[in-house]
Amino acid sequence: MATSAEKKRVLDWFTRWQETMNLNHWTITVKYREENKNEESAADTIRDFDYLRATINVYPCFFGETLEIQWSHVAHEMTHVMLNDYDQALWNSQAGLIPHDKQIKKIQEQTTTQFTSLLMKAWPYNKKKLKRERK
Repeated sequence: MATSAEKKRVLDWFTRWQETMNLNHWTITVKYREENKNEESAADTIRDFDYLRATINVYPCFFGETLEIQWSHVAHEMTHVMLNDYDQALWNSQAGLIPHDKQIKKIQEQTTTQFTSLLMKAWPYNKKKLKRERK
């Protein structure tokens, strides 16, 4: 069973990824489950496409992993949230609802903007370094 300090650390990580990925318009709830879902799942994400809400379930086996693997699981689950529009388009196309060109372009631009923001925050350069490089 995870301690309250471990749960707080993981919740802080989810919050940090939410900010880093520009997903502040999402309502994200993290639930700590008492039993494992199966042998492979340390966490999973259930999204409400229409209302931009996600519930992320964290299973006990999550806390048996190293901190690096836990961090990776958090990033993985948040990426599911970030790719919501793509996933929704895929589910709709499977149901025979083909998005039109403007919808596809919007999805591409939103996702590209989110990935760009994420990459820019991860990039080791800052404004001072860029100014030095321009000289």
